[in-house]
Amino acid sequence: KQIMKYLKRQSALDIAKEELENAKRAYLQNQTHAEYYAAQVEFEENRIARLFSYIETIEGTKKK
Repeated sequence: KQIMKYLKRQSALDIAKEELENAKRAYLQNQTHAEYYAAQVEFEENRIARLFSYIETIEGTKKK
């Protein structure tokens, strides 16, 4: 019976269900990537602000 399952031609409904499941997986995977990269952007924004502040402090001290 298992062999027949693979040899049998899939119905349009079965193909649509399989494609829908693949789309859901891809969506969740891309959502995970979006969350990860959003966190990376926030990290870099904070890093830039920290370094900018540090440089302003050092340069401000030298001018006095």
